[in-house]
Parts: sequence; C-alpha cells; structure tokens
Amino acid sequence: MLKYNAIQCTLFEKVDRDDTSKESLETIRNESENLCESIEYGLFAIGKMMEDLGNLTDERKQNFSHNALDNATVRQLGGLICANAYLLNALRDSAGNAEFHLSNMKGGK
Repeated sequence: MLKYNAIQCTLFEKVDRDDTSKESLETIRNESENLCESIEYGLFAIGKMMEDLGNLTDERKQNFSHNALDNATVRQLGGLICANAYLLNALRDSAGNAEFHLSNMKGGK
C-alpha cells in the first residue's frame, strides 16, 4: 500500500511554486475536483455492487457461488478502495491548495 505522499507532495510543489500561473492553478483545481467526483462515483458503485452481492448471498435460491468473493478478490477490492481513498485525499488537498493560492492572487491585486 502507498506509504508516502509522493503524488500529494508533487502536486503541492507545483501549486506552491511562485512561477505557477493562474491558468495552471485553475487547471489543477478543476481537474482535481473532476477526478474527485469520478473517484467518489466509482467508490459508491463498488459499494453498491458489494451490497447487492451480499444480498444475493443471503438468498439461497440464487445459488450463489461462494468463490465469487474469495480472499484474493477481497484483498484486491480493499487495495482498490484504499488507493482511491489516498488519491481522493491528495486531489482534494491539491484542489484546496490551488484555490488558496488563487484567492491570494485575487486579493493581492
């Protein structure tokens, strides 16, 4: 699992540089917000899918295969969710940081 904030640090370095233009900050903010929305949608879809899958296992008449969610699959889903949560957090922080710098640009003029 990701243990370092490499992506977040790189984005912060880009946003915090003095030569980063207003247009670049707006692009980083907007793209980060759009990616956050996509990741949230995907995580909700995974959650809904797992909820539906759990409902199927509760209904014996569905003849559900217990191999559908073996340990390896559960670990992969857990890793996917953790990676998305990490990226979501980094993107939200980057969008907020870009917005902070944009606000300072507007206030300083």
